[in-house]
Amino acid sequence: MNSPSLVSILAVSVMLSACGDNDQASVKYGPEPTLPEQQRGLLPNMTIAEPALWGDQLPTVPQNYRITAIATDLKIPRQTLLLPNGDILVAEGRGGNASKLKPKDVIAGYIKAQGNTSVKGGNRLTLLRDSDNDGTYEEQVVFAEDLNAPYGLALVGNKLYVANQDALVRFDYQEGQTQASGPPVKVTDLPSEINHHWTKPLAASTDGRWMQRLLDWRPWFRVLPSRDVGRPVRRWEDSFVKLAGGDWTVAARDAALWSSLSDGVVNGAWQN
Repeated sequence: MNSPSLVSILAVSVMLSACGDNDQASVKYGPEPTLPEQQRGLLPNMTIAEPALWGDQLPTVPQNYRITAIATDLKIPRQTLLLPNGDILVAEGRGGNASKLKPKDVIAGYIKAQGNTSVKGGNRLTLLRDSDNDGTYEEQVVFAEDLNAPYGLALVGNKLYVANQDALVRFDYQEGQTQASGPPVKVTDLPSEINHHWTKPLAASTDGRWMQRLLDWRPWFRVLPSRDVGRPVRRWEDSFVKLAGGDWTVAARDAALWSSLSDGVVNGAWQN
């Protein structure tokens, strides 16, 4: 008579234990998610997503919205830029071809290639134009070509800036033109000796201060004998020290305070 009771108790205990394990394993979000144990080995166990075409599928958009393609046959599109007359410039290219300096670079390159598209980068700028403002971009022409993995785009006045992976270049631009009037002029070199994020976005403020800061400053990781060339009088750190004091790193731990300080620097408060 005692055996069935004992078996029942054991069965219930096992079930409760299993439920507890499942509950613990299901915690994947929040401040303390359940993480797998660290493992080390010669080759990591990873699954690489296979590139696939959209086909007839479309991204999901909110109700009362619709989505349609405005351009096709692009060669790895990157950043886009809306021009004053409504034309759209598209940078096309694939970078990251820096020299492989270590064995791990060769291995990493092979692994990452498994998840890349087979499309060859265009190394160009393509211009899209909707001539009759009906939402369909009938014209698609090459604005400039023979670039080096262009990514960032910015228009300042009548100057069009393009961030190649190895240099910031500039074109003369007149509203309405569909092709560059000549080859680009190099403004400054950009770091590309090591493949650390070859993508280089651009942004220019209306008063030109951001673009001027970009042109005047050469980052620390550029291969130069010193950091003094083109270095602005005040660095970002100097600005934070002025706004928050010498222990600004403590203030950085307060998200709201740090955000307000960042806005102050961007808005030029450090100059006051």
